[in-house]
Amino acid sequence: MHSLVKKYKLSEVHRPVWSPNRVDVFGIRDQLVPTMKEIYDKHMEKLLQFQVKSDTFGLIHNDFHQGNIILVGNTPFIIDFDDCAFNWFAQDIATAFYHAYWQQNSFNQMNEQFIKTFLTRFFKGYKLENLLHNDIVKQIPVFLKLREIFLYHLFVQKWDLNRLEEWQKYTLIDLENKINNDLPYANITDFSIYQ
Repeated sequence: MHSLVKKYKLSEVHRPVWSPNRVDVFGIRDQLVPTMKEIYDKHMEKLLQFQVKSDTFGLIHNDFHQGNIILVGNTPFIIDFDDCAFNWFAQDIATAFYHAYWQQNSFNQMNEQFIKTFLTRFFKGYKLENLLHNDIVKQIPVFLKLREIFLYHLFVQKWDLNRLEEWQKYTLIDLENKINNDLPYANITDFSIYQ
């Protein structure tokens, strides 16, 4: 998808567009508590150092995880393009890794082996279809943190906070801890080692 979208111009597809003047494309910032808003802003500001280029920015799925991939035989089909937007390619990669790691960690906890296998294969496959620009790899930790903030916000909005199950309580506390203490997702600060 990232390779194909390079053929389209912003004016040809009517979707939300990230820009330095509109970093909060889907408007969650104003709904965050003040401390979470500060953290959100800090990470969004990190994106301002990158230039918008066709090798790093374009139309993305914006919710690219295993729940939105259907396999028919050996052929994957991507569904649920409701949130697609013009944004950084790293967002899709970070979301795919975030959910794959989260899911496996919940059941297997084979973290080191999984991380190495998943990321090296994902990057190898990505490079078969599109340039894996260094800026994309540098942005992944930013988008992982933004994903945590997005999910925390989503869960607080969607879940009945007075009737949380134990796993929901754990999830909110865990996300809050990782966000407030700026802990790197999966303890990875440098994704370039998996290229």
